Amino acid sequence: MSHDQLQAGELLYTLHYLGEGFDLFWYKGQVYSDQIASDKPDPDPPPPDLNVQVLSRPHYVWWAKVRHKDGRTGWTNEPHKFGNVDACG
Repeated sequence: MSHDQLQAGELLYTLHYLGEGFDLFWYKGQVYSDQIASDKPDPDPPPPDLNVQVLSRPHYVWWAKVRHKDGRTGWTNEPHKFGNVDACG
C-alpha cells in the first residue's frame, strides 16, 4: 500500500508493532505492513507538509515464553526477571 492510495479523511488502523520499525495495519478489509514515521500522535491540525497524520498509536505489551529446566513452559510479561534472555528480550 502506498500513501497515494489513501484519500484525505480516510482512516487506517495500526494493529500492532511488528519490529524493525514496521507496523501491521488494517485498511479496507486488508492487512498491510509498513513503516510509520512517528512513535507518537502528530499535532492536530497537522503541518501542511505531512502526508499522513498519526492520530493515535496502539498500546501493547510484549510477552515472552519461558521454559523451566524441568521442561515446563509458561508466559510472562516480565522477562527482565529471568536470566539467559536473548537480545530481543
